[in-house]
Amino acid sequence: MDSVRRFSRGEQGVALVVALGTLLVLSVVAAAVAASTLMVKQQTTHDRARVMALADAESALRLATYDLNQAMPISDGQCPSVAANGTVTRTAATNGQCGPYSAPMPSGATTTFVISPGGVSPLPCAGAQVTAPTRPGLSIHQRCITSTAAVRGATRRIQIRVASVNYIFPIPGIVGTHNVRIGQGAGSTYSLSQCSSPNSLPNGTGLVMASVGTNGTVTTALGCWLGDTSDGTTGVNTSRLYLGPNTPATNNGAPNPSLTGAQPGGVIRMTAPLSLPTLTPLFQAGADGVSDTSLPAANNNALGIHTVASSCTGTPYNATTRVLDLGNNGCSVTLDGSTDVAHPSIYNFCGINLPNNGILSVTNPSAAPYLQVYVDSTVRKRADGSAACTTGTGTVTMGNGASILNNATTSLGAQIFIWGTGDPDGSAGNHISWRNGADVKMLLVAPHAEIDFQNGGRITGGIAAYDVTANNNMQFIWDESVDKVERGALFYRVSYTECSSAPLIPTDPHSGC
Repeated sequence: MDSVRRFSRGEQGVALVVALGTLLVLSVVAAAVAASTLMVKQQTTHDRARVMALADAESALRLATYDLNQAMPISDGQCPSVAANGTVTRTAATNGQCGPYSAPMPSGATTTFVISPGGVSPLPCAGAQVTAPTRPGLSIHQRCITSTAAVRGATRRIQIRVASVNYIFPIPGIVGTHNVRIGQGAGSTYSLSQCSSPNSLPNGTGLVMASVGTNGTVTTALGCWLGDTSDGTTGVNTSRLYLGPNTPATNNGAPNPSLTGAQPGGVIRMTAPLSLPTLTPLFQAGADGVSDTSLPAANNNALGIHTVASSCTGTPYNATTRVLDLGNNGCSVTLDGSTDVAHPSIYNFCGINLPNNGILSVTNPSAAPYLQVYVDSTVRKRADGSAACTTGTGTVTMGNGASILNNATTSLGAQIFIWGTGDPDGSAGNHISWRNGADVKMLLVAPHAEIDFQNGGRITGGIAAYDVTANNNMQFIWDESVDKVERGALFYRVSYTECSSAPLIPTDPHSGC
């Protein structure tokens, strides 16, 4: 027992040592857990900050695109300028860039973004250069937008490419989105040299360097259809026949398209319906670039309309209804043009009535040739929601021998845009009998109207309407200069990428993406 007692006395204090050891181990574990928790918290906070920074940068991209579209129509080299009241106007680019702009965010961070000044040339930016779906050379304006956001030490920088498809004619030639009927001339055999000389075309219906496109049926009887006769890559001036998807297989029992005489270089079946752009941006940006063309500040109606001598009885133009009515046989009225092709004189009418032998012409086509004539509509609404024209107006009537801008020296000198009185989707366009039977240069766009060319003649320029009919011998020559006429179109995002946290080239805010 004494030995047991002596052994027991030797174990005194062991419990304390064990307890202290246990506490030490628990302290180490607790410290490790605390350190790990702190690390996870810091990482979570950083990840949250990165997510918030990315969201802020994305919001800035959306804001930049919105500002661009609010400033429409915006030309290359111009930038959006936002006033204190939120109004967006246009200003010139500085040092080759738009911005930087700042955008405060709900997170409390301030995001910046920069917009390139635009253009149609290749743009080093996110994604690939956007090209026209049907043919190259059309005006697809593109810009690069790069935004940077920093939240709690986390920086995200992203970039998008935006594009604006501004061209009016989706194909080079005649577009009738519903139907195209181009009449007589079949059976005549013309030589290549005859067809290739527009100024000496023989009688009969012919198309030179022009394509035809529709989503419906095509009926053509042509003596000439001159252009690229191969089925290779579509060029700027090639004769093609463009058909939208789901076009009818037959046309009154005959195959669709029904072609007689000269043949096009090839038939192209589109993957999307052939469509004409909305004219809204054109009608809503007048001579001052901002106001609706129906308003006095945005057109030349008040000063640019002149009656030739005493050829007319009464006053042809009614400023209240904006109807130009030449009234009597042989009345002649002129419209002043502009010397600047980029800023033509603008006239907005709620209707044009030309009686027999009535003449509407350019005042001085050699010195000031450029003008645009808008035929407004009862179905078009202004920005304030009011109807642009009164009921019963909105069309063009022409008597025998009447002419519209026949003396224009260039296709860009006679630009005619007809809104149409039918439904906005073009399903019920009004019918306009076009009796301009001379040799004219003209750009005619009427997305919601049926244009019936009744007196033949020769047209150089471009034609686009809901329905195009030419039952008589009409000769049409495509003028590629009409592609220079652009409507203001909204920018839309086409590609996206994330960039390094800072530009790789300090002088290039878009680099590093």
